[in-house]
Amino acid sequence: MSLLLTKDGIVPRALVGTALVSSFVWFYWFQKNPVGFISETKNGVTHVVAGSSPVVVSLSILGIFLFIFVMTGKVRVETFRASSLKRRFAAFIFDCWYLLLTVIGVSSLLYLLLEARRSGTFRWRYETETGSPDGADAAIVLINLAVMFMYFVVSLARRRQTVGQWLFRLATVSAGGSVLYLPFSTALWRTFTAFRGLISPWRFLKETDAQGRTWYDRETGFTVIRF
Repeated sequence: MSLLLTKDGIVPRALVGTALVSSFVWFYWFQKNPVGFISETKNGVTHVVAGSSPVVVSLSILGIFLFIFVMTGKVRVETFRASSLKRRFAAFIFDCWYLLLTVIGVSSLLYLLLEARRSGTFRWRYETETGSPDGADAAIVLINLAVMFMYFVVSLARRRQTVGQWLFRLATVSAGGSVLYLPFSTALWRTFTAFRGLISPWRFLKETDAQGRTWYDRETGFTVIRF
């Protein structure tokens, strides 16, 4: 028996993995201009800095197409083995960077468009001071957080992999080894408990059993396997 996954292959995964690592190196060592949105309020004055670039926006668009590509691959499990925590953590780190690059890249352009509407001039970077925080800017921050969380929920509910899982050949399955189309509420609960596990590292490590299942794996009846 085997785990069958459409759009699976060493070359696509290697290319995408290399591209994500390269983008991280470029962003933190060679990208000098600010990307995203920073707001600080002091003494009743809000200092705002926002910026982006054509390269960042282009990478975000490519990230959206990558998500669509991965979401079109259906996972069907016949046999499997439990994944190690190190492999799961590596996949999560790649997912986090992919989300930051994609979501913040898109939202940074929204901040610039909002400022262009206010000022009448579009700029790839702006810095200003206002009397009070802007509600639209705050709304974009909340939307970003919601999108990042829903990325994991939707992938699980639709019986798909996240980008990180796809890169590291992982899948989330039920206790019986089936990859199910889950009710949204179940996928939401599983994702919520997983994030609870991340903020409780002591419990995460202490209550992981010999099969590599975490406490929230057992609580929700799911586990993460590799193939």
